[in-house]
Amino acid sequence: MQNSINLKISMDIEEELDEIIPPSQSILKLLEVTSDEDYTMKSIVKVIAEDAHLTAEILKIINSAAYSLSNQIDSLHTAITLLGERIVFSLAMKLGTNLGEKLSGYFCEPDGLWKHSLRTAIAAKLLAPYSRQTINVDVAYTGGLLHDLGKSAVSKSIEEKYTFDEVSKKYEIYKSEGKNCFLKFEEDLVGFNHSAVGHYLANEWSFPDSLIQVISYYHYPDLAEEGFRHLVFCIHMADFVSSMTGSSTGIDAMSYELSENYKKYFDLKAADLERVSFELERQFAKVYKD
Repeated sequence: MQNSINLKISMDIEEELDEIIPPSQSILKLLEVTSDEDYTMKSIVKVIAEDAHLTAEILKIINSAAYSLSNQIDSLHTAITLLGERIVFSLAMKLGTNLGEKLSGYFCEPDGLWKHSLRTAIAAKLLAPYSRQTINVDVAYTGGLLHDLGKSAVSKSIEEKYTFDEVSKKYEIYKSEGKNCFLKFEEDLVGFNHSAVGHYLANEWSFPDSLIQVISYYHYPDLAEEGFRHLVFCIHMADFVSSMTGSSTGIDAMSYELSENYKKYFDLKAADLERVSFELERQFAKVYKD
């Protein structure tokens, strides 16, 4: 596990990133709410309900054939009663951020980013109780959803510069040289990595410190600020579990190491990990809809 990470990006890249449309005020308000360790999922429902467009889009998805509900749902309250607060919250995050985008530059399946993010969020929620220090489960869930915030911009840059064959050949050469840090490979390809992009965007959009730490350091949690390290390790492990159980974002699948220091922050045995993996599959099947 390396002991440093490059979170710097050039000024010209910053200018390109500044053109990305930021999340809506409702989404930013939701993230502000989640920065309070004492918040509950009920407190975010009020924010969603006050955004007519967001509410309408959520109801549109819920009433689609994917959910196969017997009756049309015409209110957010009914949707939450039937499907649960976290599903509604997850849909709001998908609609209000880049989670629904296709990562063509990573040669990822069309809904790959959304599936991986959702699985990581569920895994983070399941792993949080094993932390040696109390972690807010809902904050862990949100961190799991947003940990790959920077991948969309990197994907677009790769897609503009290379073909699939070119990237594949370059990556095979990279690995043959004994290198195993995909973040560094991203830098070699386009000059920046997805953690750096996520770090920049999360700061520009005034995300809570907890989410900035997660997005910036989840690949190398030992580098996170001490006060956030248990949370960041939670997302680090959740990302690993999500990938191990078959969910990836394309060419970078299984290209990141699990920190050996996780045992300092989590009391997690092999049997516990098996239970988490099993429950992840069960809950994901219940939540994810094509």
